[in-house]
Amino acid sequence: MNDILFINSRVNGFLQLKNILQKEERKFVEVTPPFTALDELQKNSFALIIIDTESYPAKTNVLEQIKKQRPETQIILIANGKAPQPGRASLCDFVVDAECADGFEKTVEKALKVWQLMNENKALQSENIRYQQRLEELIEIRSRTTRQSEASFRLMFENNPMPMLIFDIKSRKIITANHSASLLYGYTFDEFISMKIDQLFVQPDEILCLIPQDYNEALIQQTKELTHQRKDGNLIEVEVLSHSLTFHGRQTCYIMIKEITAQKKTLDALTASEKKFRMLYKNLTQGVFNLTPDKKITMINKAARKIFHFPDDKRRFSLKDFADLKIYNTSGKRVKIEQFPPFVALEKGLPLTNHILKIRYLPRRSKWIVMDAIPIIEHNTVKEVFVYINDITPLKKAEKLLRSNEKKLRAILDALPDQLMLLTIDGTILEVKDGEFFNVEPHLILGKSFFELVAQPIAQRFYNMLRLTNRTGEIQTFEFQHQVKGKLKHFEARLSKSHENQILCLLRDISERKKYETDLQKSENRFRILLESTFQAIILIDIHGRINLVNSKTEQLFGYSRDELLLKPADTLLPFSLRGKDNILNQSRFRHLEDIRATKSVELTGMRKDGIEFPIEIQLTSVEMLDGPFVMGVISDLSEKKKLEARMRRIEKLEAIGQLAGGIAHDFNNVLAGIIGLAELSLRKIKTDSPVRENIKLIINKAENAADLVRKLLMFSRQQKISLQNINLNKVVLSNQKILQRYLGEDIHLIVTL
Repeated sequence: MNDILFINSRVNGFLQLKNILQKEERKFVEVTPPFTALDELQKNSFALIIIDTESYPAKTNVLEQIKKQRPETQIILIANGKAPQPGRASLCDFVVDAECADGFEKTVEKALKVWQLMNENKALQSENIRYQQRLEELIEIRSRTTRQSEASFRLMFENNPMPMLIFDIKSRKIITANHSASLLYGYTFDEFISMKIDQLFVQPDEILCLIPQDYNEALIQQTKELTHQRKDGNLIEVEVLSHSLTFHGRQTCYIMIKEITAQKKTLDALTASEKKFRMLYKNLTQGVFNLTPDKKITMINKAARKIFHFPDDKRRFSLKDFADLKIYNTSGKRVKIEQFPPFVALEKGLPLTNHILKIRYLPRRSKWIVMDAIPIIEHNTVKEVFVYINDITPLKKAEKLLRSNEKKLRAILDALPDQLMLLTIDGTILEVKDGEFFNVEPHLILGKSFFELVAQPIAQRFYNMLRLTNRTGEIQTFEFQHQVKGKLKHFEARLSKSHENQILCLLRDISERKKYETDLQKSENRFRILLESTFQAIILIDIHGRINLVNSKTEQLFGYSRDELLLKPADTLLPFSLRGKDNILNQSRFRHLEDIRATKSVELTGMRKDGIEFPIEIQLTSVEMLDGPFVMGVISDLSEKKKLEARMRRIEKLEAIGQLAGGIAHDFNNVLAGIIGLAELSLRKIKTDSPVRENIKLIINKAENAADLVRKLLMFSRQQKISLQNINLNKVVLSNQKILQRYLGEDIHLIVTL
């Protein structure tokens, strides 16, 4: 049997659609004109008929005759740019646009799959009819020979691979079930016959669709897709065929079940996979589109529309839309539409990658993109071209900015007075700023070794530091003396790793600095003698709020060494909660040192290195030194002073508390005397056997304990002399036994051991 009958009104029409059928290796027969299709249908059977809107005139009614002659055959109507008449479209199973090749291919696959499922369903119904007829024959034979017919029926019923159940229509109780039904639902035969059919349905109302309205009509109903529940609670998708049946003189319903859970899952997975693909395609941040051999764009995402400034409301695009854009290559030459990478990949069948183009869509606005065009080839033919676009406009702007920064950096380097060199680790000079350091022209230095240009001791030291810098990757600094233009000068060399086996060297003339350092050293020695002889902590703070000098008293007071405090913010001496806040040591206060005069002493909280906080007093004074203005801070430890003040405050508080406790104790003692007196008077008037008597005694006991507490308060306030006395601990314990037992309750036993 052929797969497809293609009814074409034109001899050479729909070449693209026929090419798709040939690529998919579909067997099809093409007939022209349309009325010859009826003769072809009488000779052969077809799973699918493809017909266009112009293939049947109103008089011939070809489509109606085809549907009447082959009702099971699927029909696809090709709308060739025209909307089909409603009456004709209703006779077709699918309608597809001739311009949508991708939709046509998917529709053909779907129609063939539907035809296959209908044939399987028809075969299943035929098989069910055959089993039903056989079942009715066995029931008829049973009326003649009960044992023989019962055995035959049971054998066929039990060995049927399809799950089958018979249940009473009125009570809905299951009468019998075969072994396949037990395997499907997980119930044993005994469990089946003790339950109702409702237990298998997720929605019991669906049972009504299985029971025929007229019981006397032996009608096989259409297949129903339902959801059933297994014994373990899992849900399964099933197809159910039902039939009325007289079983043992009872009106019953016979059902045959086919599980379609896997089939449904496969279909759902296929739908979900397609949905994910479309969502991914649509939401890609990079632009993508597909180009067909007829230069039509089948799919294009939002990012690609944005890159090319295509309107969102337009659905169909072609390669002609790109001709309206002004596209340039990296050299500034405009790219013709024939040289556009997707067009070239379509014509030559070769992938084109990393093509950088400039798109100008407004007079002063443009974008840079990198484009990849990958042809998809099947059977040595380009089926479509997949185009991937990435907007690299920010990268181009960054590249332009980088070149500008390189020019600025070159200007800065030229303005520096220092000597710059690029050397290998063995001392060979690769680049040099100028040749003043070596007393020769720069072009005579390149390629030479340091050993050839400077004295041996200096060259050897350079060589050792070059290797150390290359090995550790850390900046190395050292000083040396070198003769330039007949004068011996001091130089500082700073080496840092540039590239693999290459070192960048900066040479700075520090002769003047060395002279100042010698003079400063002499002055510093005199200043340090005075600084170390004081008994207070002294720090020197620069305009950035950093500590430049500390004395030994500062080290003792705060626990830091000199190296740990140098160049640290002044508020390092304060707790973490005060650092960066508005206080006398905040860094922002030192930016205008001329505004700082001798300040009054300020009390703050200091913090030692170990985290211990203590009170300090600090006074700031601005001072002028050789290397600029500074602020000198004199710090005093207030710990002992604060301890004495706190001790005096505690003594005053204790005296006040003692006076208060004495006054309260006298008043409370008067209240307790009244309570004890009234309780003792009440005790005399209460009978011995009264249950209230024990409570009164307990009140007297607790009041006496409170009076004892009052005496202790008077002792604390020093208004009563202390008198020691012996007590009986057993009596104290026994006095609390009854009240404790009352709180514990009856379910807990209290045992007292004295």
